[in-house]
Amino acid sequence: MTNEKGEVTTGRERNKQRQELVLWKMLDLGRMVCQESYQRMFEGASPRDISWFYAYASWGCIGLLRRWLWEDMETPASEVAGIAEQLIGQGMQFLSEKQKGRKP
Repeated sequence: MTNEKGEVTTGRERNKQRQELVLWKMLDLGRMVCQESYQRMFEGASPRDISWFYAYASWGCIGLLRRWLWEDMETPASEVAGIAEQLIGQGMQFLSEKQKGRKP
């Protein structure tokens, strides 16, 4: 098969391209949902601030998932979820400071 550029691709390459497309769609959907809900939660934070926070949280979670896969999922999924929740919750300090009108 060939891609949109006319280059020959393997099944593995096509699968990787599909996975990346799904990842980008999920990230975009999450960004839209978070942008709206965080704007209500942190009225003092600008859309730009929230966008920075979303980049931090979403890519951080991807990093956690990659690490979890790298370790062959030895850590229970519930523990990984708790770690992500704790890291994101503490990371929200950035937006809380904006809510109070302070610079981080």
